[in-house]
Amino acid sequence: MGTPVVPLASDQSKVYLEGTLGRRWNPIGQQPVVADKARQKRAENLYGAVHLGTGAEVAPFAIDWQDSDATIRWYELLLEECPQGQILLWQDQAPHHTSEEVEEWLETQSRIEVIAFPKYTPEENPKEATWKDLKDEVSHHHWHETIADLRTAIDGYYQAGKKHVVHFLQKFGYRWAEGVIQPLSQTV
Repeated sequence: MGTPVVPLASDQSKVYLEGTLGRRWNPIGQQPVVADKARQKRAENLYGAVHLGTGAEVAPFAIDWQDSDATIRWYELLLEECPQGQILLWQDQAPHHTSEEVEEWLETQSRIEVIAFPKYTPEENPKEATWKDLKDEVSHHHWHETIADLRTAIDGYYQAGKKHVVHFLQKFGYRWAEGVIQPLSQTV
């Protein structure tokens, strides 16, 4: 049996205090009322990953800013949450992932192997779909009075323990079964 692995797709996002608009249905001739208070574009900056086998959220983390230090802190949390196995981490090539500081730190971490998504291909990252789900529940058509209210809504989303459908491994001929990445059976 090989080395146990933890296959993850990661990303960062912002969830803004101001409500966002998504698609919605309104009766003909009835315009939706949209809050227009002039406020700063305050947001929660989130890091997170989705397990590519189980669809579980892994190591959600909120911080004031997305930079190299925050990325390294999130990687540390990831190692704590996944204490065993080789972490295969698919992620984009954002500057705070590829900075010299982050690259040097990753060189000292034998348990994390980063696999970069091609540039400008967010549609390839399964984590993007989980951000969409979170924003649909927490941000679209919601008005939060305070950052604390927004944080409570985000926390509620994660406390629900959502699982997401992930077909990423199948694109490459594999599946996740009983904690192991296995090749799909080949039909001729």
